[in-house]
Amino acid sequence: MGAYDDILQGKPSAYDDILADPAYSKSKSMKQQDKDVLGGLVRGAGSIGATILSPFDAAARAMGIENSWIGRTDRREAMDEGLRMLGADPTATAYKGGKLASEVMGTGGAGRVIGQGVKAIPMLTKAVPALVPALESGGFALGQNAMSPLANAALRTGAGAVTGGAMAGLVNPEDAATGALLGGAMPGSFKAAGEAGKFVGEKVMRPTAHRLMRMAVKPTIEQYRKGSGKAGVDALLDYGISPTEQGVDKIRSLLDELNDDIANRIQASTAMVDKNDVVSYLSDPMRAAMGQVDPLTDVNAVKNVATNFMNHPALPNQTFPVQTAQELKRGTYRALKNKYGQLGSAEEEAQKALARGLKDQVAKAVPEVSVLNAEEKKLLDALTVAERRALMSMNNNPAGLSLLANNKTAALGFMADRSTEFKALLARMINRASKMPNIVEPAAQQMSSPLLRGLLTIGASQ
Repeated sequence: MGAYDDILQGKPSAYDDILADPAYSKSKSMKQQDKDVLGGLVRGAGSIGATILSPFDAAARAMGIENSWIGRTDRREAMDEGLRMLGADPTATAYKGGKLASEVMGTGGAGRVIGQGVKAIPMLTKAVPALVPALESGGFALGQNAMSPLANAALRTGAGAVTGGAMAGLVNPEDAATGALLGGAMPGSFKAAGEAGKFVGEKVMRPTAHRLMRMAVKPTIEQYRKGSGKAGVDALLDYGISPTEQGVDKIRSLLDELNDDIANRIQASTAMVDKNDVVSYLSDPMRAAMGQVDPLTDVNAVKNVATNFMNHPALPNQTFPVQTAQELKRGTYRALKNKYGQLGSAEEEAQKALARGLKDQVAKAVPEVSVLNAEEKKLLDALTVAERRALMSMNNNPAGLSLLANNKTAALGFMADRSTEFKALLARMINRASKMPNIVEPAAQQMSSPLLRGLLTIGASQ
C-alpha cells in the first residue's frame, strides 16, 4: 500500500511505481465503472490527506521550500491527473460518487471528536449541558438537557455550523465556510419544516377532512348531544372507513376481533359483576324518556329492559362472572345490529346503556382491558353514525335531478355532492395527507447520523 499512500500525498513518483506493479496489469481488465469507483474512493481519502498536510505545506512555503514533495498547492489536482493515468475518469459520476462516499466516511466522526474534546472542558459542559450531544449529532439531537426554544435553536444552529464546517473543511479547507453555512441551516430547516407540516396537518387539513366526513355522515343533533356524533366522525377518519354498507361491515369485523381479544384476557379472572351496578347505567335513558310531554311509552320501555335484565334466566344470582358479562355485552351489540331500525329509540338506548355498563364493569374487574375498551368505544361511535348513514344511502337515488341537467360538469358536481361515498373518500384522502408532514420528524432524527449529514453537507459544498 506504500505507493497508494504516496498518491494520497500527491507524490508523482507513486504513479510510476503502480504502473510497473504486476497487479496493475490485472486491473486493466476491470470494467471502467469499477475503475472510476475505486479511483474516486482513493481520491476521497486523498482529499482528507491533503488537508492534513496543508499546514505543513504552508509552513514549508513560508520558509521558501516548495517542491514536488512539500510546500505544494496542487495536491488534489495531481491526484486527479494521476488517477486518470491509471484509467479512472475524474469527470465520471461513478468517480465522483466514490470520492464523496470516501470523504463522508472519512469525516463522519468529526462531530464526535469535537464533542469529546468539549467534554474535557467541565466549565463549558456544565454551562451548556446539551452541547456535547448537539455537537455529536450536528445539531439534530439535544439529549435530555434541552433549554428554552430560543436557546435550543441557537444551539442547534451553532453545533450544526461547527460540525458542518469541520466535515467540509477536512475534505477541502476552502469549503469549510460553505459547510458551516449548510450545517448550521439544516437543523433549523428540518425543525421549521416539521412545525409547518404539523400546523397545516392539524389546523387546516384535519379540520377540512372532519368537515367533509361530517357532510358525508350527517350525524343527528341527538348524536352530537351525546358526543357520538363528533367522536364517530373522528373514528371513521382514524380508521379510514367510509359510512357505507361495506364500511359498517368492516367496523363490525373489527369489533369482533377486539372482543375476541378481550375474552382471552379475562379468561382466567375470578371477578364478579353486580346486576345493580349494570342497571345504574339506565339513568341516562330514563332521564331522556322523562324529558318529554308524553313520556310513558318510553319510560315503560326503559323499565321493561331493566326488569328483563334483572330476571335474566341465565343470571339467577345477584352477581355473575366477569366472563358472562363480556358475553352478554357482545351478544347485546350483536342483537342490536340485527334489529337495527326495528326497535323503538328508548328501548334501543336502554339496551345500549346496559351493554355499556357491562363493558365498564368488565374493565373495572380486569383493568388491562381498559385500553381495548377505549378502542371499542371509538368503533362503536363510528358504527353509531355509519350504520344510520349507510341505511339512508341505500334508499337514495345517487343521480337525482342531475339526470335533467344539460351541463355534464354540473351534473357530476351535483352527484358528487349527493354521494356519501365520494365525500367520505375525499375526507379520508385529506386526512391521510394531513399525517404525511410528520415524516419530517423521523427524517430529522435520522439526520443525526453523520453519514447522512455528510452526504448533504459535503456534497452540497462541492
